Amino acid sequence: MSPAPGEYEVLAIRYGSLQTTRSHLFCNYSEYGEPDAPAELSYYFWVVRGETGAVVADPGSSGGAGARGGRDLAAAPPRALESLGIGRDFAGPVVITHAHYDHIGNLDHFARADFVMAEAEFAFWTGAGSR
Repeated sequence: MSPAPGEYEVLAIRYGSLQTTRSHLFCNYSEYGEPDAPAELSYYFWVVRGETGAVVADPGSSGGAGARGGRDLAAAPPRALESLGIGRDFAGPVVITHAHYDHIGNLDHFARADFVMAEAEFAFWTGAGSR
């Protein structure tokens, strides 16, 4: 079912998770004065669809990157995208909010897309200070 004219559908696709601890997720957690405890971090990518087409945002991490970090992959993002009708021929925009591994994987799934990233973010990751 497509959105009505003038409306948008926003899909948050949970593709994986990480079972870890609070001290692993939060910087300087010991300074909070609270005991450490189990925590779960969920991983999502986003699709926004409207009458003029779709936009994909932060297309997830690749299976290899996620597995190396101990993440559980619930759905491979390229397969999930395909199930939403977004195949390799997708020519819409792919927005990268920032270049962490869980936001910038699977770019090779998009053979014809235009990639959009803030200029300052691009400069940070491609500048002299990056490794």
